[in-house]
Amino acid sequence: MKSKIIMTSIINRIFLSSSKISVVKENNSSPNLPPLQKGSLIQAKVVQLLSSRQAQILLLGKTITAKTHTPLKPGETIFLRVMKTTPTTVFKIEPPNVLPEKQLYDAVKTLGRTGPFKHMEGLLKQAVEWEASPNPSAAMKPLERFVRLVQTAALQSGKPDTGVLGRFIENSGMKWENKLLSFFSGNTDFSPPKVQELVNNDFKALALETSARIPEEQQSILHSIQSFSRSMENLQVLNQQLFDDSGRFFLHLPILFDGTLTFGQLFIDLNHALEEHPPEEKTLRVSFLLEMTRLGEFLADFSILNNQIRGSFGVANPDVQQLIRENIPDLQTKLISHGFIVYPITCRILSPETLAGTSLIETFLSGPEDGMLNIVI
Repeated sequence: MKSKIIMTSIINRIFLSSSKISVVKENNSSPNLPPLQKGSLIQAKVVQLLSSRQAQILLLGKTITAKTHTPLKPGETIFLRVMKTTPTTVFKIEPPNVLPEKQLYDAVKTLGRTGPFKHMEGLLKQAVEWEASPNPSAAMKPLERFVRLVQTAALQSGKPDTGVLGRFIENSGMKWENKLLSFFSGNTDFSPPKVQELVNNDFKALALETSARIPEEQQSILHSIQSFSRSMENLQVLNQQLFDDSGRFFLHLPILFDGTLTFGQLFIDLNHALEEHPPEEKTLRVSFLLEMTRLGEFLADFSILNNQIRGSFGVANPDVQQLIRENIPDLQTKLISHGFIVYPITCRILSPETLAGTSLIETFLSGPEDGMLNIVI
């Protein structure tokens, strides 16, 4: 009986440890990884196998050596759950077929830069044109309130707007259930106009209500709105999981420049990995991705710690580089006027392939690779 218990214990240890992967110290020192939080999920890539038990892993922008009993393949993407960080960093390899975050991540990633709005982008652009047309199409009528909300929530050209971020988060649909709870627990006026006002200022609520009112002959519009709702649900659940886990939040923001509707990506990292540190010791990261009609894409890398800010821009051609350089002094002056200590801000040329391949959804899942604030405009 005793030998059976010992054997069972040994077998259990084998199976429990087989999915673990630990970081190998080099020259008696651990690799310089960003702060990790126990329980957080990180995407990594297998670079090469060093032996049957060791491999080089690309993790948070760092190539590290790790040992594991799990068979790995060069080039494959793996998802690692942080088990412990001291004295040695240990991860657990999560099976991708049973990983809720991975399934949600894949669903959101396939939507591209426009996110849930991918399903309605064409319709919304038509509706924006419809609103300005002297002969509007009746088919666009159900989207009228969507257009109003896009115009209210969007970042717009020529209009400095410090409240756009808070307003869009409020209207994005990510907080719909919380807004309902607050409304019914803190109000005494539940009249139809009050409820309708609540619905009209939330993308998720508006999609649910609009889909219930679409006539049968407009099935294509109905399908687009229902797909938008499902994708919004996926993004909402993924946001909730990763915000609770690591303080990250990801949105797709409508942009109205010169009457043209596009969509950008917005990534916020409150750095929960440093939860034990006071707020003044945490680096705040905010990332923004947008393609401009006249300037194309450009990348801005910024890091904000307390009231200190540093950064650099990356652009695809010398003309845009010169334009950015000419405007950097004004940017520095504005930042100083807001109380920042500004370190040098530079502008460099990056390859068009690098800029075109940038996506903040990767940063959302795995975290910034260089500890910088990433903004693409």
